[in-house]
Amino acid sequence: MNFYSGSLNLTYFEALIDPRPIIKPTRFIHAFEGDSESWISRNCSCDRLDTFLDGGESAHFRNLALSRSHLDYLNERPIQFIAVRLVARGQVPLNIVTVKGWRKLVTNYELKDISSISDLTREIGDVFCYSEESLVLNTQQTTYICVIIDLYTPAEEGPTYLCIFASFVPQLMVGRNSGEFYTAWLNDSSKADNIQLLAFIPLTNPHNRTEKTNIFHETMEKYHLDKSVLCFVVNSVDMPLTGDDLSPYCCEELPRIGMINSANMVVDVLAFVMFRHALSEPMIKTVFQQIVSWHGTIQCQEKDSESEIKTLPLSISADASTSPPGPVYEYSDLAAFLELEEGYMAWRQWAFDRKYMFESDSLSLAVNCTDMEWLAYEYFVRVSNPLSALYRSFKEQDSAGLTSHFILYESLENFYSALRLFRETGLAETINGIDYSFLNPPAALESAAKDAVLRCILSTENIFHHYYDAFFTNPLPWTAITLNPTKKFSYIERMFPDHADIYKDLVFAYLTFYVNHEDVKGEANYVADTEFVAYLTRPPLTHIKASAKEEIVKYWFDRKELWPELSVLAVSMVYLRWCGVGALAELGDIIHALRKTNGTRLRYPNFERLVKIRHHLIKFGMADSYKYK
Repeated sequence: MNFYSGSLNLTYFEALIDPRPIIKPTRFIHAFEGDSESWISRNCSCDRLDTFLDGGESAHFRNLALSRSHLDYLNERPIQFIAVRLVARGQVPLNIVTVKGWRKLVTNYELKDISSISDLTREIGDVFCYSEESLVLNTQQTTYICVIIDLYTPAEEGPTYLCIFASFVPQLMVGRNSGEFYTAWLNDSSKADNIQLLAFIPLTNPHNRTEKTNIFHETMEKYHLDKSVLCFVVNSVDMPLTGDDLSPYCCEELPRIGMINSANMVVDVLAFVMFRHALSEPMIKTVFQQIVSWHGTIQCQEKDSESEIKTLPLSISADASTSPPGPVYEYSDLAAFLELEEGYMAWRQWAFDRKYMFESDSLSLAVNCTDMEWLAYEYFVRVSNPLSALYRSFKEQDSAGLTSHFILYESLENFYSALRLFRETGLAETINGIDYSFLNPPAALESAAKDAVLRCILSTENIFHHYYDAFFTNPLPWTAITLNPTKKFSYIERMFPDHADIYKDLVFAYLTFYVNHEDVKGEANYVADTEFVAYLTRPPLTHIKASAKEEIVKYWFDRKELWPELSVLAVSMVYLRWCGVGALAELGDIIHALRKTNGTRLRYPNFERLVKIRHHLIKFGMADSYKYK
């Protein structure tokens, strides 16, 4: 696909990085603004890149890069290297890249020894795995790829961006003998986490499903990702991707995994299913029907029996005039409407937050309902407490990591087990240290109302188990994410302070399954680099004498058919502090001997991990003064 053929019919992706001066503005490239009520504007990509390279604080990229409310894996480096790559390929005119901006790039990225653009092209192409055909790693050089998809809205009245990332393990520096380039790569946090930004595209209409799907396909085709993706992780329920959309890009050599839904997406879907079921329960539907009319909703109209349209009663907030316009949905029966795809989209666009389903204190509805109906709703709020807690946590914290996913699935599995037991026996028991006494209804609540609430919540059980099975039978997608036990435990303690110890045990239980899973064993090379796996597969302390360091090494060599890379040994020893500097120095001798005798015959992924051992030793202050024999 030629960006610079002269045609103005550019795709979104081409328009994002297109630096040409355009005489005739187009809606995709320069300063597009719709009518006076439009809430989306797009600056010229030239101006955006110019401002970005010059360090302007108002640039879209910099705003996103500096936003701590976005996903943890988003940072400046991948975005800036895309800009550098455009410079290197001569695709950014010199009058756009200012002298100040160029000097800033040279200083920030230690490019002082690069004397020409051609040198920059060569160095970026080799060291940072860019190729002439794409702005990121050529897929023929990768071990595997995990594609992460998200929607990001930095401000309430600003545009929504479609963000697509690739997470991969590259086979770096083929043909080079020096390890210095590996060290530079490992010391670069964005490269060490193996994350590349593939697309950051402003949407003209954040509710347009076709637009999002088209951008997704454009991006995947742009980076030649056919038959090369191990899995897709979708962090937004607003991405309408289906199996047919994903199948052209899935790896054929590996087990088909498909799409893993993010934790907060699962909570949202469960809330929708419960809401939809509640409309069929006479004892609780009155309150739930009123939630649709909560103030600030989008325009939603109801047809009466004569097919004349009447507007639902809305209590419009004072700032409603500044709210972005949304589509108008029409329906004759709300419950039937929610069975349709349009009904789910309307649910997503209604301005009331899902928390209103779980927090009765947030509601002040002027509804004509009986005391029993309101009591049943309050009981629903109480029983839904685990979903409410998870929902709030995932709104406050990043939910893209393995740990939060595991906590979601394991917590809800226990919750549904307790709920089924309570419905069958009337007993609210403690499961895995969690007290489920909140399932007991108020004394004044009628049995029919209690059963209606339980039916409503249990209506989500099947769809939850669909997600649960997909997650637990396919652990491989998360090998693309670095799992540091220290950071993850800190995350657990911060996110779930009341049950941190329980969740830590659950995480270890899951990861033990993860290590022993037959599919994982068959793909050992894909997971040996994962720090959590290294921690879990450590030699049991009860079987290793404190003075027998050689037994630790023997333990690993006896299991080399599963974990041939010595990096797992190094990381485990460093994290657990089993041995002192002397033992690590001994390990350094082993590594040095292997590189000296077998280095030329080692496969490059193994060689890369050998170099990573040295990186970990230095990182933890274990090898500053040690020299190989």
